[in-house]
Amino acid sequence: MKSNSTSPGRSPSHFVARLMTVGCLTLLLACSSGCVGMLAQILHVGLGNNHPARFPGLKEKRVAVVCLSESSAFGPSQAASELAEKITTLVGRNVDKVQVISQEAVSDWMDRNDWNELDYEEIGEGLHADMVVGIELGGFSLHEGTTLYRGRADVTVTVYDITLGGRALFEDTMAEIVYPVNSGQYSTEISETEFRRRFLNTLAFRVARNFYPYDATIDYGQDALMLE
Repeated sequence: MKSNSTSPGRSPSHFVARLMTVGCLTLLLACSSGCVGMLAQILHVGLGNNHPARFPGLKEKRVAVVCLSESSAFGPSQAASELAEKITTLVGRNVDKVQVISQEAVSDWMDRNDWNELDYEEIGEGLHADMVVGIELGGFSLHEGTTLYRGRADVTVTVYDITLGGRALFEDTMAEIVYPVNSGQYSTEISETEFRRRFLNTLAFRVARNFYPYDATIDYGQDALMLE
């Protein structure tokens, strides 16, 4: 009579090893046949959100996002205001149990207090925030020559803990961000309004991803198109 039990030489770890071998062969097959899309999907399923937050400290905090531009001597420029709004949306959507103060409330406080300085502790206290995400936007431009759109900007991000007297807990001075990376986009292919929206979305993703885990297999430039 034949036994249905697993033979003594085949432990559970043996089957795990076989499964891993099959997985590796699948990856090799995908690479050798040029199925890049299949490989990317396999990696996505296996790894998921595999890039950790560089600064996870916004969780369960009351946070104000404040963005200023060097192009304006008094308060944020239009580009800085739009960028702050987009970052506020992303942080509120992706950081667990965070309370993000609306940009309307931030702007109202600035107007009422004639605030035009880089005193993030003052605005944090005024808004009763635990943390202030301070963003300095420089060198913002959309044009390359007369016929191409190509976004450029310098961005510095600093997180201030207002409960600790405005101590800076995190800083990221980004190298010049260029969008698109490889070449510009002809003005006959896209309106300036749409290109500006996409570039600001790209900047917002670059900043906001400091604060929550994200899928490293997805390029931030592609993600930027999904932000409304």
